[in-house]
Amino acid sequence: MFGFYTMIQISVFFAIVIPVLSAGVSQNASVTWDSGAGIFTVHRFKADKYVAYATFTDEIFLTGWSYLEVSTNEKYPDSVQAYAAGLVEGVLTADLIKKNWNNQGKMYCKGETSYCQRLKNFLQINLDFINFNIAKSRKYVPYWHQVALVLEQLSGLEDGYKNISGSPRTQIDVMDLMLLNIFGDLEDLEAILNRTVTRHPLGSGSCSALIKVLPNNKDLYVAQDTWSSYNTMLRTLKKYNISVHTGMQRGSPVVPGRAVAFSSQPGLIFSGDDFYLISSGLAAVETTVGNNNVSLWKYIKAKGAVLEWIRNIVSNRLAKDGEEWTKVFELYNSGTYNNQWMVVNYKKIHYRRTSSGWASLGT
Repeated sequence: MFGFYTMIQISVFFAIVIPVLSAGVSQNASVTWDSGAGIFTVHRFKADKYVAYATFTDEIFLTGWSYLEVSTNEKYPDSVQAYAAGLVEGVLTADLIKKNWNNQGKMYCKGETSYCQRLKNFLQINLDFINFNIAKSRKYVPYWHQVALVLEQLSGLEDGYKNISGSPRTQIDVMDLMLLNIFGDLEDLEAILNRTVTRHPLGSGSCSALIKVLPNNKDLYVAQDTWSSYNTMLRTLKKYNISVHTGMQRGSPVVPGRAVAFSSQPGLIFSGDDFYLISSGLAAVETTVGNNNVSLWKYIKAKGAVLEWIRNIVSNRLAKDGEEWTKVFELYNSGTYNNQWMVVNYKKIHYRRTSSGWASLGT
């Protein structure tokens, strides 16, 4: 888990991103889609009939943070929404993505040619397994539909970053922006694939989380503190409101976790810290449990698993409560980026007014 600390009441839910936007100059952009030609077009304004719309403010030199909000239009196909969401983010944050890539990705394989080839092979085998299941099961199994949407969103992010307009796809370059998104999994893959210089295991004592009920049950706070190296200091607070559906079947509802506010970095479509406030009423945080038992690495296989960052996003979108979140997350467990997750269900807390103000009762 990487660099973010906050303590927030659920009563201000997604206000985490909004109040600071007015302090700087915001950029906005939108994406439209020509269904006949299959062409996506980026506009530097809020276009009519947009698929995705986003606002972005860079205040890194003022507050240490940049701020991004992305929304999509439920009327469009899920794959179109996912790709457009990534595309508009990539266009607006391209400069910071480049800087973050220079900080973390550009020199990653320097002096590590053999290791990086092993890593590329591992990731490609893993992606081939995922795409096989997407092709076989996406139309009928919500899980694989959501996995596909994650990859399609990432493909849009890559295209926006490169200032090109393509189409939704799940076959992507495993050594491009995916390398930033798998940074947590990389902590373990470096040891498994024998990188010459490996980083210390995550979860070595520098990360912590707190879930605290206030006196007299007044409220429930969720807090998180994360430490990381200086090259991860380009930070973005993000809010996604991506109105994709649970599955591809006719009448499938919009996912419970359509809206999520989280701390992140440029080029990432998940948190990684991890800290999430979700429209399903859930708050999800974790502290990392790094593995130092080398005898366990033999169980890590490229085929048959979905890496942690994807399972994280899918769980946030599909789950309505903590138990369901856990059941989704454990599917196709990769054994990499192992964390102690804490999921708070704020729907279980009922607020009532007392003579002295608001009080809350848990059920």
